[in-house]
Amino acid sequence: MMKKYDLTIIGGGPGGYVAAIKAAQLGMQVVLIEKEAVGGVCLNWGCIPTKAMLKSAKVFHTLKHVDDYGISIDQESIAIDYPKMIARKDSIVAKLTGGVKRLLKKNGVTVIEGFANALDAHHVEVNGETLESKHLIIATGASPAFPPIKGLTEAYDRGFVVTSKEILMKTTLPKSLIVIGGGVIGMEFATIFNTLGVNVKILEREATPLVTVDDEIRSLFLKKIVKDGITIITGANITEVTNTGVICDKGGVITKIDADLILLATGMRPNTKGYEALNLEMSKTGIKVDNLMHTSIKGVYAIGDVLGFHMLAHVASREGGVA
Repeated sequence: MMKKYDLTIIGGGPGGYVAAIKAAQLGMQVVLIEKEAVGGVCLNWGCIPTKAMLKSAKVFHTLKHVDDYGISIDQESIAIDYPKMIARKDSIVAKLTGGVKRLLKKNGVTVIEGFANALDAHHVEVNGETLESKHLIIATGASPAFPPIKGLTEAYDRGFVVTSKEILMKTTLPKSLIVIGGGVIGMEFATIFNTLGVNVKILEREATPLVTVDDEIRSLFLKKIVKDGITIITGANITEVTNTGVICDKGGVITKIDADLILLATGMRPNTKGYEALNLEMSKTGIKVDNLMHTSIKGVYAIGDVLGFHMLAHVASREGGVA
């Protein structure tokens, strides 16, 4: 017999789980389908783990400069135990995602792990089972964008190129790191690894990094990280990823830049698989919605990064409440 719900939510990130809890509290029978990890990018591979790593990096930096505070310690005794840093990060993530799972359970939300395929506005298939619901919320999030660079996919497959997800899983520090992309994600990781003693180079295609950030804040921040030893190359067109680094075209001057590891941080793109059958109206960035999160199909809503703009956890959570 087909299971029936008031609301099906595809995606368990900050938008999806907030919407699920809110709907359940309003008396709806809710099923939340998540293909990977409840909490989404923010809790598992974004905001939370990077802040944990930034804290570790800040403590290390402070210890290296305790003399400035009138405190004397043996500098030779200060060492990075990177696997322990990663373990600390993982424990923080586990605690917070575990809290989300408990909230979902407490509020009576049914959680199913698997890839959801929307058959129409009222039917979703997951793990070989078809579920029926009155309403559907699409909260499938976004994934790292892969620009058409020669050798990029192959380098990613062999682990030489990583995204913000894989780099947080590594337990060894590279001696040198190339960051492709000078946006917020790239800058955050560049700061973490530079503070931990890694030689970091940021390659940005535009004339300046952090193009969406306030001019004054951007100027002060860039001065700070350059002073800290991070190299920033703007106007950098990456034409190829090799076995040891990248080939960069800057104003017609071709340069080969090598590193132990490459971080791809060229932005995020909405996840578009799983709801193709709905044939939803799309905007230039993602699914098109009105100010109440309605899509072009009655009873179907979309929230969060899948919309393609304002890709922030708290925005997704607010949109989840609205939907």
